[in-house]
This record gives sequence, C-alpha cells and structure tokens, in this order.
Amino acid sequence: MRSLVLLAACCLLASLAGCGGGGSSQLKQPPPPANVLAYLHRVSGLTYQITVLKSDGTTVSVGSSNSYTSVVLAPSGQQVLFSYYSGTGYQIATMNVDGSGMTTLGPGLYPRYTPDGSKIVYEQSGLSVMNADGSHQTVIASTNGVEYCFPATNGSIIAVGMYGAGSQGLATMSMNGSNPQVIVPTTYGAFPSFSADGGTIIFSNSGGSSQNIYSVSASGGNLIPLTSSLNNWDPLVVGNKIYFDYIPLTIQNPTVDNYQIYSMNLDGTHLTAVTNDGLYDGFKTFNGSCGNP
Repeated sequence: MRSLVLLAACCLLASLAGCGGGGSSQLKQPPPPANVLAYLHRVSGLTYQITVLKSDGTTVSVGSSNSYTSVVLAPSGQQVLFSYYSGTGYQIATMNVDGSGMTTLGPGLYPRYTPDGSKIVYEQSGLSVMNADGSHQTVIASTNGVEYCFPATNGSIIAVGMYGAGSQGLATMSMNGSNPQVIVPTTYGAFPSFSADGGTIIFSNSGGSSQNIYSVSASGGNLIPLTSSLNNWDPLVVGNKIYFDYIPLTIQNPTVDNYQIYSMNLDGTHLTAVTNDGLYDGFKTFNGSCGNP
C-alpha cells in the first residue's frame, strides 16, 4: 500500500516533468545554437576568409577568396549567405558552414535574410527582394539616381541607407517598396540591423570625423547613441548582443587592418572584444556601388 501511495505522489509532483521520465523532455530548453556569427577575416592582400564563430568560442573557416564582399549567417545557423565578385558582376550565393554545397542564387550585393529565412533583401538595380532559393527576384525600388545601400529587414519592413537627390539617410519601406521614408537624416553611410523583436533599428552613422552606433525605433522615434568614440560601424544584432566593427582607442594610427569585431549589449554596455588578430575582421568589404562610408 505504501508503495502505491509513493508512486501516486511521484506522479503528482512530477506531472509537469513526466513520471518515469517520459515527459521530462518537454521541459528541456532548446540547446544554444552551435553557430553564432559569420564574418570576413582578411588573410592577406585582398583575400578574405569566411569564418564562422561557434557558441563555444572556436571558429571554423568556410572558404577563402579575393572576391567576397559580404557574409551573414542564415537564421538556421547551418548556412552562410554571401556576395562575391564573379569577374563579370556581383553575385549572391549560399554555402553550408562546412564549406560544401555552394549555390549561386543570382546577381546582387550585400544580401540579408528575413528573420524566418524565407526571403532575402539585397542591392541589385536599386533594392530587390527574392525568395531564399533565388526565385522571384524582384526590384522593389529602382535606382533612378538614388542609391539603396546595405539593406536589412525584420520581415515586415526594410531598413536601408538611401542616398540621392533630396533627403537622404536611414530609410524604411515596406517589403514591396511602398511607403519609403527617411527616419534619420544622415550625411554618410548608414548600416542598419534590426533587433530580435523587430521593433528597433540599430545603425551606424558617420559625421565624417567620427562614426558611432545608434538605436532608433522602427517608426523613427527614440534615437539613442550607443557609442561615443571613433570608428564604430556596421552593427549586426544577434539575440541580445550587437556585434560591430571597432578600432580601439589605444590604436594611434588606424588602418583597415585595425578593425576588429566587438560586441556590446543592446544598451551599449559591456564592450567586449570578439576578435583580436591584427588583420581586418568584419561583415562587409567595399567593392560595391555604395563604396566606403
């Protein structure tokens, strides 16, 4: 009798965890992603290596080339999405994180996925959108004297640097190109990235002599500076961290190879070095139409 009472008590107390172990798996948290970040590491000259940072802090090389212009990790963490120069034009491609299975999707520059991985926004004949498999490539905002640089998306709207006649700066528009509007006027390059919840845009803005990182709501309100020094640009939000290129203040004569990847919290605190190898580490090179910031 006592054994029956104990068994009943076990099942009552462990009902959420599962009696006999059968239900405990339902309460387990998903494991952290094996891969956190993809970036370009300058090997020598103009040769860059696509590198994947793993959650345990180790890195793996995916491939090396003198033609890479950008790279980003897919939302699944299992592929990289990158752009490169083919000799006749810029192309967008994917590749597995072990370096296999390269697939060219079509012409374009600086691609970024929607959060669900279903679509890609990119530069091509202005600003374009395609499906993740390369189908339905559609120009949603044609050039017509305006440059659309370094787009990012939360799946509902696109944030992009827009430069041309009239107002220019950090702009937003819908996924079909409608309702374009500059939400933060800037003179130089704006490199946007959305927060994980899609409600905030983290971007870098150069005033010429300095470049810093800001946050602003997707509607254009609540502009907040997150850094207050020189040489901070090209932020990429992953989870609750902002990764970006930074030249530490201890560097007296900055060069392109002093740029390293740092991280900080979404409020600008806890600045942390992610790379420290003496050669450029970042998410983009500048072989495209938008040039240097």
